[in-house]
Amino acid sequence: MNCDECRDELAAYVEGLLDQGPQVRIESHLAECAACLAELQEVRQLAAQLAAGGLDAPPISLETAVMDRILQEQARELRRLKMRRRLRIVGMSGAMAAAGMLLAISVWLAQPAAAERTTDILALGAAPVPDGTTVHVVAKMRTLPRDNFSYVNAEIDFVTVEVWKEFGGKSRWRVEKPGRVAVMDGESTTMLIRPDVAIKLPQPTRDAFNTAELLELATFHDRVTQDLQSALAKQGELKINHETTPAGEKMLLATVETKAKLPAADYLKNKFLGTSDLRRVYRFDAKSGRLEGMDAYLHRASGDVLVLRIERIEYNMQADPAAFTLRLPENVQWYKEPAPLPDNQKYEKMTPKQAAQAFFEACASKDWDEAQKFMSTPLTEAMKKYLGGLEIVRLGEPFQSAISLVNGDWFVPYEIKFGGGQVKKWNLALRKDRSAKRYMVDGGI
Repeated sequence: MNCDECRDELAAYVEGLLDQGPQVRIESHLAECAACLAELQEVRQLAAQLAAGGLDAPPISLETAVMDRILQEQARELRRLKMRRRLRIVGMSGAMAAAGMLLAISVWLAQPAAAERTTDILALGAAPVPDGTTVHVVAKMRTLPRDNFSYVNAEIDFVTVEVWKEFGGKSRWRVEKPGRVAVMDGESTTMLIRPDVAIKLPQPTRDAFNTAELLELATFHDRVTQDLQSALAKQGELKINHETTPAGEKMLLATVETKAKLPAADYLKNKFLGTSDLRRVYRFDAKSGRLEGMDAYLHRASGDVLVLRIERIEYNMQADPAAFTLRLPENVQWYKEPAPLPDNQKYEKMTPKQAAQAFFEACASKDWDEAQKFMSTPLTEAMKKYLGGLEIVRLGEPFQSAISLVNGDWFVPYEIKFGGGQVKKWNLALRKDRSAKRYMVDGGI
């Protein structure tokens, strides 16, 4: 059982609805996975709060009788939907759990009319999408074209990001930015890192390759429902207000604050959507209740910075088979699962710093067979040209993030000089691969 499968069933596990087989598999996974165990505690807390408040009185103190009534109605609806859908909507999403996200909501409403509208919008979170239809989202995001789908950086320019999500019994999805595209075609899941490196999972997935945060752009109402669930479990803040566009259209704005449960000085803080302190501003059409746009701002001491903006949403499109087909180049190089080497004991004994040293030395001498021993993805000709003949200036002491403490990843500060004299300072990410039993380069180059 993997983490996604475990989290899908946590609520049913808490309510005692699972058969013995799934229950044993979950308990076995929980014994080895700290992240899923932490989420189990979140689900138990939410279930306890709902049970304590019953269906008619959510255990939250609100300022107005109007909002008391709204949350009572929503609590009743959530309770009903939980039972109908085997409680799957109670659990936090995998991306949120992996980052240890803490969502908090409170509501300020100026008038009852706004509260009534909020009821309608929150209810959309549970509304079914017609089978066979596709939502297409076009956004811009401050990220590197070929880097991780979830990577954000307030200092770099925007690139275009697109998301397609087909709903129905056999759903499909696609997430794309200029240098990286992932497609789930209903049978398997494939990612192409342009121009020529590909990874394939031989099964359909709900999300993969760190696409969860971007796929949420196409299932945004689920996120609003999650926000409400967090309000029932933990007091916090959601701000609702109105605005009129220059064209005279009435919009309803929902502002949600999210904070990553990471220390301010943590290396991974504010580097990925799931590890960032964000302020999301959702814009709903006041008449139809449909989401028309969303802005995400990164919290920084120097001021908030826009890092993600939904520019266009196309609803109820007829599914286009081309959107869920990935054309691969003829010279594609496939990712291969790392395996132990004939002399693997030599590499198993290496510390993260020694592994980084060995990798960079192999690149310096252009010993690509040796360098490949530390790489999961193939070393392409472009990578060899980039790294070949480098000079190691300095290697620092390895360190870990609060997140990497769980999975055993390390970061090694480095300074290298290229043939043309260019100097690069960054941190090499290394992970101890379970099957290969040695440290592999996982980013930072």
